[in-house]
Amino acid sequence: MNSPKIIAVVVTYHPQWSDLCALLKLTLPQVDQIIIIDNGSSKKAIKEISEFSKKHSIELHCLGQNYGIAAAQNKGMVLAKSYGAQYAVLFDQDSLPAPDLVSKLLEASVSKEASGIKVAAVGPFYEDPRRLVPSRPFVSLHGLRLVLQNNQGPEEIIPVSYLIASASLISIKAFDAVGPMQEELFIDYVDIDWGLRARQLGFQSFGVRDALLEHNLGEKIRFIFGRSFCFHSPLRHYYQFRNGLWLYRQPYLSASEKIGGYGRLLKRFIACALFFKPRKKNLRMMFEGLVHGFSGRLGKH
Repeated sequence: MNSPKIIAVVVTYHPQWSDLCALLKLTLPQVDQIIIIDNGSSKKAIKEISEFSKKHSIELHCLGQNYGIAAAQNKGMVLAKSYGAQYAVLFDQDSLPAPDLVSKLLEASVSKEASGIKVAAVGPFYEDPRRLVPSRPFVSLHGLRLVLQNNQGPEEIIPVSYLIASASLISIKAFDAVGPMQEELFIDYVDIDWGLRARQLGFQSFGVRDALLEHNLGEKIRFIFGRSFCFHSPLRHYYQFRNGLWLYRQPYLSASEKIGGYGRLLKRFIACALFFKPRKKNLRMMFEGLVHGFSGRLGKH
C-alpha cells in the first residue's frame, strides 16, 4: 500500500527568519512537499524565504498583503488538493515540530479512520517553553466546562472538540466535507470554528500525546495569581473578543456551551482590563470587538 501524499502548508507574516528556517528544516524530511503562503511580509523577509525555498524545492506564494490566517490556510489547502495530496499539515511560522511529528499524526489518523470514525483532524501535544507549568492542550467542551488534558494518561489518542491549527493534520476529504476556514474571522478562533463545524457534521478531532510540538501561544506570557495568561496586542484583543462573541452565538454550540463560553470571555475581559497594559487601549479595543461581534461585523479591522 502506497503512503498517502502529505503537503505542509506554512503561513508566514513578517517571520523571524531563524525560527522559520528551523521549522522548514525540521518539516522538509517529514512531508512530500512544502507550500509557503506569505501574508504580506517585508521585502527582506520575502528575499530570505525565496532564496531558501529555491534551494529546497519549496513553493512560495506571496499574497502581497495580509488577508488573514484563514484565507492563507484556505489557499494552501486548495493548492495541496490540486497537487494530489490526501492530507495537509498546517504550520504557524513559529512552531517547531519533533522529527517524527507528521508520521505520528498520520498513524493516529489512519488508525481512527480504519475503525470507521470520520476524522476531521489530528493534532500534537504542544508545549510553550515560556510557561512554568505543563501544557494542557487537549480541549473538550462538556456543557459549561472546558476540560483541558495534559500529556499524562493511559490513552495515546485523545478525542477533543477542536485543535489549534498549527501542526494539525487534516485530510482533504474532511476539508471538502466541512468547508473552508471562515475567512471573515481573519485571525483568532478560526481553528475553533472549523473544528466545531466539523463536530456538528459528525466528524471527530483527536490529540496525539506522543506527537510533539514546541509552539508559542501569544506574544508574551503573564503570571497572575499563579496562573499563566497569553498576552496579546490591543488589536489581537479586538479580534479575540469579537470572534469569541460571534462564535458563542453559533448554532453548532449547545446552550450550556454558549453560557460557559460567555463566562470564560468575561474572565478574560477582567484579566485584560486589570493586568494587561496599555489598559485604556485594551479596554477600547475589547469593547469595540464585543460590539462588532454582537452585530456580526467581521473582516479585517
